[in-house]
Amino acid sequence: MLLPDKFVYMKHLSAKNLSLTEVTIMLQGSYPVTPLLNVSLSGMYFPKVNGLFLGPSFSYSITDNIDFSLIIQSFAGQLVRGQTEHINFGFLRLKWNF
Repeated sequence: MLLPDKFVYMKHLSAKNLSLTEVTIMLQGSYPVTPLLNVSLSGMYFPKVNGLFLGPSFSYSITDNIDFSLIIQSFAGQLVRGQTEHINFGFLRLKWNF
């Protein structure tokens, strides 16, 4: 089913169709600042909706099997023509490996 352009964000997403647009440009990088602290940044650009996703994250190893992470997700784009939407999320994670 094809949807009108102004409803591009309502497309059915699946394992074969992971993005809002047909073309998506993605970059991702990670750097171990210290042996215990890892910093990463991911970004995606969606040309059709002039959208941008930024996802910085910080991970700190508390012990050999416990990690603490801060994950931020920020999206900005023109989901409806003429209106720019901004959506931000933040997550804390405590991970135990056994």
